[in-house]
Amino acid sequence: MAELLGFLIGGIIWTYLFGRLAARIAFKDYPPNTKALYGSTIAFGFICFVASFGFDNSLAGIFYAPGAIFGFILLRKDYHKAWIGDEHTFD
Repeated sequence: MAELLGFLIGGIIWTYLFGRLAARIAFKDYPPNTKALYGSTIAFGFICFVASFGFDNSLAGIFYAPGAIFGFILLRKDYHKAWIGDEHTFD
């Protein structure tokens, strides 16, 4: 049970951090939904790659998937909060 909780928390933290980094580097001018989706997808791929070496199993990254979904939701929420579209200009 503790391992599953660790996978959940690890998936949230690493997806959020790596997703934020990937979105900042590669997807600066994208809308928030697209930015969060692409950033969290790259982050989850990186997590799966690293987990395959750590657990010596190529499918070990799948355990981080529920946490990665929650990390995507956090990224999406933060990007929506910070987004100012073209229709919102200063008057």
